[in-house]
Amino acid sequence: MNDLFEHLNSRRVLHSLLSLLIVYPLFFASYAPAAEAADAFTPLQERWSAYLTGGSDIDLNDPVVSASLQQLDTNVNNHWSTMVKSGTRSYLWSDLSAWSDPATISANYVRLREMAIAYATTGSALQGNAQLVSDILQALDWMYANKYNETKSETGNWWHWEIGAPMNLSDTMILVHDQLSSNQIANYVKVLDRFVPDPTYRTNYPSLTETGANRLDKALIVSLRGIIAKSSLKLEQGRDAISQVLLYVKDGDGFYEDGSFIQHDVVAYTGSYGAVLIADMAKLIYLLGDSSWSITDPNMANVMRWVEEAYQPFFYKGAMMDNVRGRAVSRQNSQDHQAGRSILASMALLANGLAEPDAGRVRAITKGQMLADTTFNSYTEGLTIFHAMNVKQLLEDQAVTPAEPLIDTHVFGGMERALHLRPDFAVAVAMFSTRISAMEYGNGENKKPWWQGAGALYLYNGDQTQYSGAYWPTVDAVRLPGTTTDGSTGTLSSFKYNTSNWAGGSYTDGSAGTAGMQFSMSSNTGSPLAGKKSWFLFGDKVIAIGSDISDTGGRSVETIVENRKLNDSGSNALVVNGAVKPAAAGWNEVMNNVRWAHLSGGDADSNIGYVFPNEQTITGLRETRTGSWNDLNVDGSTDTLTAHYLSLAIPAGVDPAGAKYEYVLLPGASTAETEDYALHPSHKVLEQSSAVHAVQDTEMQVVGANFWTDSVKTLELDEKPYLTSSKKSSITVQEEASSVELAVADPTHVNGGSIVVELHQPTQGAIAIEEGVTIKQFAPTTIVEIDTAGAIGKTFHIKLSKGQSGTVPASPSIIDAAAGDGSVTLTWSAASRATGYRIEYGTQAGQYTQVVPVTSVSGGENRYTITGLSNRSTYYFTVIASNAAGDSARSNEQAVTLANIKAFSPIADTYVRNGSYANANYGSDGGLVVKNDGTGYHRRSFLTFDISDFEGTLLSAKLRLVPVGVGQSGIMQQAELIRHPQWGETTMTWNNQPAAEEAIAAWTAPPAYASVEIDVTSAVYEVLSADGLLSLRITAPTNQGQKGDVTYASREHENVQYHPVLLLEKESYSLLPAQDVYVRNGSYANTNYGTSSDLVVKNDSNSGYNRVSYLQFDLASLPSEIHRAHLRLVPKSIGMDHTTGAIYEVENDNWTEETMTWSNKPAAADIVATYLVSAAGSEIMVDVTDAVRSALQGERTWSIQLNQLQNYGSLGWMIYGSKEDPDPAKRPVLIIE
Repeated sequence: MNDLFEHLNSRRVLHSLLSLLIVYPLFFASYAPAAEAADAFTPLQERWSAYLTGGSDIDLNDPVVSASLQQLDTNVNNHWSTMVKSGTRSYLWSDLSAWSDPATISANYVRLREMAIAYATTGSALQGNAQLVSDILQALDWMYANKYNETKSETGNWWHWEIGAPMNLSDTMILVHDQLSSNQIANYVKVLDRFVPDPTYRTNYPSLTETGANRLDKALIVSLRGIIAKSSLKLEQGRDAISQVLLYVKDGDGFYEDGSFIQHDVVAYTGSYGAVLIADMAKLIYLLGDSSWSITDPNMANVMRWVEEAYQPFFYKGAMMDNVRGRAVSRQNSQDHQAGRSILASMALLANGLAEPDAGRVRAITKGQMLADTTFNSYTEGLTIFHAMNVKQLLEDQAVTPAEPLIDTHVFGGMERALHLRPDFAVAVAMFSTRISAMEYGNGENKKPWWQGAGALYLYNGDQTQYSGAYWPTVDAVRLPGTTTDGSTGTLSSFKYNTSNWAGGSYTDGSAGTAGMQFSMSSNTGSPLAGKKSWFLFGDKVIAIGSDISDTGGRSVETIVENRKLNDSGSNALVVNGAVKPAAAGWNEVMNNVRWAHLSGGDADSNIGYVFPNEQTITGLRETRTGSWNDLNVDGSTDTLTAHYLSLAIPAGVDPAGAKYEYVLLPGASTAETEDYALHPSHKVLEQSSAVHAVQDTEMQVVGANFWTDSVKTLELDEKPYLTSSKKSSITVQEEASSVELAVADPTHVNGGSIVVELHQPTQGAIAIEEGVTIKQFAPTTIVEIDTAGAIGKTFHIKLSKGQSGTVPASPSIIDAAAGDGSVTLTWSAASRATGYRIEYGTQAGQYTQVVPVTSVSGGENRYTITGLSNRSTYYFTVIASNAAGDSARSNEQAVTLANIKAFSPIADTYVRNGSYANANYGSDGGLVVKNDGTGYHRRSFLTFDISDFEGTLLSAKLRLVPVGVGQSGIMQQAELIRHPQWGETTMTWNNQPAAEEAIAAWTAPPAYASVEIDVTSAVYEVLSADGLLSLRITAPTNQGQKGDVTYASREHENVQYHPVLLLEKESYSLLPAQDVYVRNGSYANTNYGTSSDLVVKNDSNSGYNRVSYLQFDLASLPSEIHRAHLRLVPKSIGMDHTTGAIYEVENDNWTEETMTWSNKPAAADIVATYLVSAAGSEIMVDVTDAVRSALQGERTWSIQLNQLQNYGSLGWMIYGSKEDPDPAKRPVLIIE
């Protein structure tokens, strides 16, 4: 992956490219194609030339324009005068002659590009200079002949060959196009086709799919190549490559649904690679807009989400936060405000390609950030002419009202960043894990990176230059604020990981968030330092606590509360416990019993208060530090820089074992306010243990808790249970007078099941709940289950009412009823204000004889599986919602006929796409796309099912698919059989797809989210007699137009209910017990429990507590030969998890449930099977095939005893439903195949 690093490394060489991309609508007149344009390509060429030069309609009297022209002429005159023009030359410039480094090639084209800009720019002293353009053309020919042509092979860094050089060559060709001969154009186009033949993959590594910024760079190059050579196909290829970037991802590079942006798979990169991506997107929209190649992908709507959800949060007063800039923090000429200005300019250009109201929103955000930035003498100074014109017009446009600063608290689970944005400050916490690196190093950039993402806390306030200027060259890189450090450094390598996967947090919809990280530095700096850290982002404060801080490396460990760059004289006042501390550099003091401290800034917004609730020992240090950009970056200046710092730290000593810390940050607080908070804090630490970190803020009525273990843990408040979590989680609880909000996340990202959270207070109904959340009960406590599979650290929000509703719920609607083996899974819409549901059903329409209470309430769609039904019977279902005020009206009635079904999931599924995507693999995609269309748009989907273990007599086979996207109604689809499949999900592409042999089924695609069942019985019969692999190709038999696409959920889709499934109907039988009963010893030995709805089992040595259960099945209706038999048990209640049950044969069948007691119970014989009881409510299927086969050879009555192998103590009981249980789902069933 190291070759990927070069993308932004070369951006240093191409600094001018990262300036700005702005054009306001009024500028389009000067870029519009002339009426006499001979083709559709010339207008695009003129548009791009205008982008590079500013166009012909520029104000030469504008001081920014004149300064830009002067600087351009100075640069180009220097390039021109130092260029070697001799015919025997071995280089063009003596300082760019190290040809073994491919960066030299791209750097040569950078200079030629700038020379071409001067030649083509209105107002330049070199505009139209014949000698200049002659020398440019000769230099281009020399480069082609000697250094960069279609016969060359890549060496060294791929980026220069495939992006750096071709991008600059393309720009240069656009600018001097009219001076190029047809032979020159043909030669240079061959070079472009050699190194960028397809923007979707790496040329020197074709199996690597390009993503993110790299992909858009190449899309732009290929689009320019299409303009230069007048190729519509290349323009289409460039445009179509954009589509993949528009999609949200679940891993690897790209944008995540929560606003995260990742590049290089493991680095938070919104502010660097993300800067390139948004710039390229803006350029492409500008270049291709209002042309035959306009971008029409419907996912372009996501770009607006990027602006608001990915970029805007990481701006503070025009600066792009350093915690999402990776190794770019080491670049002298791309500091936080410069990077921010570049992105904002891209956003301004982007706005011109968006429709209202999106365009207005983007301009408001952009203008607000630009006006808030006070670090530039002139905001437009130093920009290219094109950019400066548009920025100036935006800033002067009175119709655009600047947006107010974003107020938000958010945890970006996809890249492990937590943000707390307030009116006068912002806090960003950078964390790392097994998934996200603490830093990135590469190409000699970022040489002191280890602690940048290892719990560093970045505080932005009125001091806008805190992280600019000399900060990164001079700050003590091993003592960054927020970190718990032993001062260790590691070897320099690309990425450094945590050994723990617990990193992330949760946040409410208000102003509260909880972040945390379990960390070890062993894979980062090589140090044994480890611990747990939490940050509670509550309103105007940040509470930081830590525990389990341990180290065995012989180093002194400390938690850095602050390490602030001071003013130019280093004189910022520090007050500790009311005493003013010395302001001179060199002050170093160990201060005992510190309750609070205050550091003055240049103004009130720059003040910071610090509170230490436990009167801790604090070390204080003022120091003057020096360094250079070259210390961080091989391309940085060696000039010595100086800055003053003040640090406050909580020492843990040498080799601490289980140390803790606690402190509070009060950004913007005055000295008096800081002291007052120390005396009257609004927060208290509820727990600071190895199991949980929890803090309450009484002023905000909020509790934040990080649960570090997978064991059930209850947090207490005022010595009473308050909050319980079943698994590792981060939870934030926000209480209000009439409601309570729960925010829950899985920071480990590995919980493929769920988290059960119990709030130890009743609630009265759901106000708002998200999909994936199920409320199991509302009283006497509130129990919520959150499905975290594939959630990627997402925070789930659940808002509940505290007061009773006086309104009955809305009526639900049954969406789907899927038949299974003796079961039906109902899906219905959520009903507002519901606290529960009731399923009623029967075997006649309108007559509901059975009632199933559903106490859980889910967000989005609700599902419940009714079991214990009879196969080959028809049932009629309806659903009613309820709350304290009463019942809703009934839902629609849904009839379902059951068969005996065995379901198979695909072992592989994918889709393929032709054209420029022909080498792309989509095996990990959540969708299966089908579309019959032209080159680049034709898609086919494939599925393989392994049904080799199917046993029984097949009656029918149906493939169930659920479309999650349908372009239009009436789209015809077709399934085709692939015999003896050998394709792989992760390797199939359009180019290696297998051939299908015959069509076996056809159907019309249903609306999105409505399932379709396709009869594939004949094909299943065939493969069952062969290799047992059913492989299908799903196609559209004809081209049904631009919207003729269907996307079915794949097996990777986030919602398992939508996954493809093959349903095989076979003969089977489901038997309820003819008799069942439990018995009890001791004083209960003569008591009969035959009418009980329970079957109780407990192995206990105490008299009166031992219980066993008996079941008897009548097998007379079964055939003599069976394939398999299972006993299905559902424990309704258990005393403890993970106990083992046992089934014993009972040879004496002469007993009745009405008369059996402990005293007359028949004896148990041989053991039949054992089984694990893991949790109440979890279905248990016990294989009893051999025992049932034996019974079928005898009197066809089978009696068994349920018992336990050992005594588990007082909590060792198990309670199953008996055949008398009112809930059919809890009754025991013998299932025969």
